[in-house]
Amino acid sequence: MRRTVLDAAALLALPQQEAGANVVAQAVQHGTVICAVNLAEVVGKLADEGVPANVLEQILDPLDIEVVPFDTRLANRGAPPPGDPPERAGAGRSRVHRPRTGAGLPRVGADRSWQDLPHGVELYMIR
Repeated sequence: MRRTVLDAAALLALPQQEAGANVVAQAVQHGTVICAVNLAEVVGKLADEGVPANVLEQILDPLDIEVVPFDTRLANRGAPPPGDPPERAGAGRSRVHRPRTGAGLPRVGADRSWQDLPHGVELYMIR
């Protein structure tokens, strides 16, 4: 496996020891990228489950995942096209960090919405 892009659900599989965590662990060993929006989703989910901030750092810091900032340029490029379904409107569903974060890199994901990525994007679903 080569360097890949993770979605939030895939990264959550690691600390939650969910199905597919082994695939994510292998991807992390080879180098991974995640959008800051997706990382915030992971941190928020774990915090909502009662994981203290210091434990979050102990979980995530050793993973050495490159975090791509969600900046104005990416936000402008990711505006949903007219007629895009409402369920894709949230930041976590933005088209920006799915196809454009780590452009050209394969995706490792658990979020079923990634299955509709443009043709030619290499995708490994973990479950």
